[in-house]
Amino acid sequence: MVGNLLQFIAAARTICKQVAEIRSSVTGLTQKNKDMLASAAELSGIAEEMSAEMQSFPGIVTPTEERIRNVGLRCQQLGKEIEEEIRAKASKGQSNVIIIAATVIKSTWASSEVDKKLRELNDLQNTLIKLALAHISRQQAGLDVAVTDLLDQNWRLEMNRAEELRQLRREIMTVSQSLQSLLEAKSPEVRAEDTASRLQVWVEQAACLKREQRIIESLRFDGMWHRRNEIHVARKNTFTWVFEPRLHFKEWLETGEGVYWVSGDPGSGKSTLIKYISSHNATQEALSKWAGDKTLITAKFFFWFSGTTLQKSQEGLLRSLLFEIFRQCPSAIGATCCSKWRSDLAPSWDRDELMAIIENLCLQMTSTRFCFFIDGLDEYQGEPGVKNGDDVPSHVSEIICAMEKLSKIADIKLCVSSRPWRAFEKAFGQLSHRKLYVNNENRNDIRSYIRDRLELNGIFPKSSYNYKEIQGLVDEIVADSRGVFIWVFLVVESLLRGLSNEDRVGELRRRVNETPKSLNELFERMLNSVEDIYQEQAAQILQIALHTATPMYVGVYSFIGDDEYNVFEAETRPWTTEECLSTSKTTEARISVRCPDLIKIRTPSSTPTTTEEMTAHQVDFLHRTVRDFLALEDTQKRLNQRMREPFDPGHFICNGLLALIKGASASRDDCWSNIDEHFALWRLFCDLCAQAAELEEKTGEAQIKLLDELERAIAHQAGRNDFLICSYSFLGTMVRKELYRYVDAKLPDGLNCHGPSLLTCALGGYVNSPPLPKMVSLLLSHGASADEVEADTGKSVWYNYMRRLCQPHYAEYMKEVRTAHLAIIRDLLEHGADPRLQCDLGRTKIAGERASGVRYSVQDDLLEMIQYISQPVERELLVALVKERRKASSSDQGLLGWLGWK
Repeated sequence: MVGNLLQFIAAARTICKQVAEIRSSVTGLTQKNKDMLASAAELSGIAEEMSAEMQSFPGIVTPTEERIRNVGLRCQQLGKEIEEEIRAKASKGQSNVIIIAATVIKSTWASSEVDKKLRELNDLQNTLIKLALAHISRQQAGLDVAVTDLLDQNWRLEMNRAEELRQLRREIMTVSQSLQSLLEAKSPEVRAEDTASRLQVWVEQAACLKREQRIIESLRFDGMWHRRNEIHVARKNTFTWVFEPRLHFKEWLETGEGVYWVSGDPGSGKSTLIKYISSHNATQEALSKWAGDKTLITAKFFFWFSGTTLQKSQEGLLRSLLFEIFRQCPSAIGATCCSKWRSDLAPSWDRDELMAIIENLCLQMTSTRFCFFIDGLDEYQGEPGVKNGDDVPSHVSEIICAMEKLSKIADIKLCVSSRPWRAFEKAFGQLSHRKLYVNNENRNDIRSYIRDRLELNGIFPKSSYNYKEIQGLVDEIVADSRGVFIWVFLVVESLLRGLSNEDRVGELRRRVNETPKSLNELFERMLNSVEDIYQEQAAQILQIALHTATPMYVGVYSFIGDDEYNVFEAETRPWTTEECLSTSKTTEARISVRCPDLIKIRTPSSTPTTTEEMTAHQVDFLHRTVRDFLALEDTQKRLNQRMREPFDPGHFICNGLLALIKGASASRDDCWSNIDEHFALWRLFCDLCAQAAELEEKTGEAQIKLLDELERAIAHQAGRNDFLICSYSFLGTMVRKELYRYVDAKLPDGLNCHGPSLLTCALGGYVNSPPLPKMVSLLLSHGASADEVEADTGKSVWYNYMRRLCQPHYAEYMKEVRTAHLAIIRDLLEHGADPRLQCDLGRTKIAGERASGVRYSVQDDLLEMIQYISQPVERELLVALVKERRKASSSDQGLLGWLGWK
């Protein structure tokens, strides 16, 4: 836009100059006419581009932009008129003698009409100079702010683009200072092209950097580094054995290819080792030798069985790897993510696409080598089931295939860890120099850990303890541990309790000897050690922890044993600071007594003073092996036998989450959104909806009482019944959360709720939300109409939906959800959507051959739109349905007319 403004000013001055030359000369007339004709055509073309650009601007048009658009339209018309005048007058002199031609031209250019047009052209030029100054200054300021935002985002994502952004900002500031003098100069066209070109380059550069950040941000997900951060840092002087020549690990780092497999029994310290080697300087030095003259990029990922879906899936793995790669080398994004690069939507991802990007990445980045460290393959969760013809679970086969595929890509090698399952042994353990077993190597580390813990508690300096006896006790623990660190941790905790009770060496040895040698036996003993009075509550706590996919909040557990509390009768009011502090402290102590050593508490970085802040205070298992033990059929039977009454952890969690929401400090409707400031509250809401959806699926019943109380609580906090949650009504949000039975129970009355129509919510609402065909069918069956007019646009739901699907920037996203959208279109047509729909998709054309260049919008027909969004094999049935509906509609209208009803 800036370039066109400056070019137009230059073109207008050129025309004025050529007119002056023609009027003062009677020689060289034909060539000057041709030059002027070309300039007039250029002027008209630039004006047309300016007008088109202004018409396509997104968002609200400013007054300055509106004036530029109006000037552009007049310039477009004026340019056409001058062009026609030149053609008409100049052609008369083509066949006459030079004297007659000169006379005709002189008289033509002396006419008052032409003078009037020239004066108007000059006025337009001066007007545009002023408008350009205002517009460019505004754009310059906006670009400077945008670059500042890019710098902040670059720092947050730790991208390698800081220096480029700083240089871009310096250049913008330099030109900003000289821009006004340039535009006020008598001949700005001399430097206009250069300035316009530089501005365009900067805008494109900033846009590219913004696209890079948008794609990198879309790869990031909540909890991406959570598991890695949760793993303990290796203790000093431990794991150094991994670089010894006998294990060939350092040799593999320096010269090897393919996969190096780290294995070991549950709890032996595999994750700690992977964290240790992935960040160790010796690892980087060895890999640099492997990379040679090429650039080295490393990335790491830690699967987590107890985490979110992305923390234990291939999609999460691949997104994390690409996030790490693109942070270090953002220049590769444009060439390897072409479809995402062209789209303005927040990208969505699937694992096949992500794997293809990694493969493409290595083809493009031939001067780069990659090493990935991937922990916990046994914690990966894919589709359940057993692979045909094999006893290996399908999800295990999936992750093995993924690792083999990655390792076969040129310039990629992997260091992976897992339990020693037979499938992993077969896939990665066939070469003795490409694997190690942690529990065979970590005895000295365990000995060092035990000594450090005992020394910290002052055991060795005590005169009452014989050094040799204690050393012998340490050796016994090391021998009994069989390399399982988690077992050693629990035994040492028992010893420390004995030390606090002033136990003698013999008593300490008896503690060790009486400790079960297998983890499951040890966990069973811990369960049985709980006092009888607490056993029911302990079983409830463990069932809640086992039920949740991610660690649940301490605040939810606070209602264990509180039989008098009724969340549906409780007042909706913010909890006081004292209530939050007391609840957190008391509940943590109660859990520690009821589930000693089986559960660990994640404490927040700061003291929680609101229920929202209490979401950082969470309950998790000590180790994955505890979850495995509790999931055993025999363990489940024993836990259920300890319940006096049936206990449903799902219902309990829902009630606990509702209690925390009712006690939240929110007091405005804008608190209910997923923006950073209110994310904790939003997470409570989403967790409750997810648990309610599970209950719907499990019981087959709508959770009406629960969700109605949730709506009343939010309305009370918002101070209004027509509150919105992320721009949707409460029922609209339930549509998006796919609470099918609850929505069904609220229809058809709920169709009249405030906010966007429920049908709009089910259709996707925002462009990056997936459509919900099942919910659309439900709404239509209850009388929802696609022809309902939406207040914010003045257009029907049907119109807005089809127009959105046909937008160019939506095309890439459409590929991923095309089948769902086509099913919805068919459903809408069958339920009365207008088969003769026409939409303005922003295309224009010039009306008439000589209509002074003014463009008019073009309406696209429904059949054209279907052709645009579908594949040939898909559209046949839809086209037939549209034609059938049109025919039926015509028949109905004809009958109504014949009866005189229409």
